[in-house]
Amino acid sequence: MNIEQKKIELIHWITELENEEIVDSLEDFRKNSFEKSLPDPIKKLLERSKATPDEELIPHTSVRELLKRK
Repeated sequence: MNIEQKKIELIHWITELENEEIVDSLEDFRKNSFEKSLPDPIKKLLERSKATPDEELIPHTSVRELLKRK
């Protein structure tokens, strides 16, 4: 079985889950694995963005548009 097939089977299994504790455990696992895989500079940028008031954020639709700004 290749990775795509495994993912599909996992998705089907998750969608049928009724046990909220298992779903919560899966969510915790997802959050932890995501946070551990991010480089520290990206984590710092995300933390700064989260702490910045909405009115001070710079809206953008693409990286190219964002990089045009100084």
